[in-house]
Amino acid sequence: MEKNSGICRSCNGTGNCSRCHGSGNDPEFKAAVPCRRCKGTGICPGCGGSGVVSGSQIQYDLSRLIRLCEEINLSFSSKCYFSVILLIRALLDHIPPIFQYRNFTEVANNYGRGGKSFKESMERLENSSRKLADGYLHIQIRNKEILPNST
Repeated sequence: MEKNSGICRSCNGTGNCSRCHGSGNDPEFKAAVPCRRCKGTGICPGCGGSGVVSGSQIQYDLSRLIRLCEEINLSFSSKCYFSVILLIRALLDHIPPIFQYRNFTEVANNYGRGGKSFKESMERLENSSRKLADGYLHIQIRNKEILPNST
């Protein structure tokens, strides 16, 4: 088991909710609507407002994460591109709790350490991988197929 310790990645050590920045109001609404992440408290749910996450609070078994990464690499090197995109979707669905979020969209929108370029890259990764995976999973047989490739 790996342990997380140190500064809370969710609030970047401030103790304030990363979604509403401590206001308690959901930033998507002009009216006073309680923040979905902190339930209107303004306190970071990841660290309880302390700004610190100790190793004893959060423990993760990384064996599945490591195996997903290994299988992505194996699939890509074997030119199994259908498998690659589906495994990437599985990976993105698997990792949000490490960052103290419920889904990858929340990671992309709120992760405080990455800056603007990180946020844009993660949003692109989330949106494009979801569309590609859904397309490959849900398209029925056609007269002319387009197969995935390495680009």
